[in-house]
Amino acid sequence: MMDRMIFAVVAVAFVILGICMAIWPARVARQSRDAGDGEPGAGELVRMRVVGAVMAALAGYGLYAIAAGFPGAEFSPV
Repeated sequence: MMDRMIFAVVAVAFVILGICMAIWPARVARQSRDAGDGEPGAGELVRMRVVGAVMAALAGYGLYAIAAGFPGAEFSPV
């Protein structure tokens, strides 16, 4: 039960991060830059939006799989 809760919280965090990457790509890109690197280019912003959208979609599906109990999403002690 605790494993499901931890994975669900992580999935929600990745959904939020992906949405932030898709909505504010320049702000997220600036967080990983040094002080004198300048502004991110248009290609980098598009790439950041695509990565954010894919991350949010995959994490959302993972959260759905955990909540619905799909095969492969169940947690069993090893």
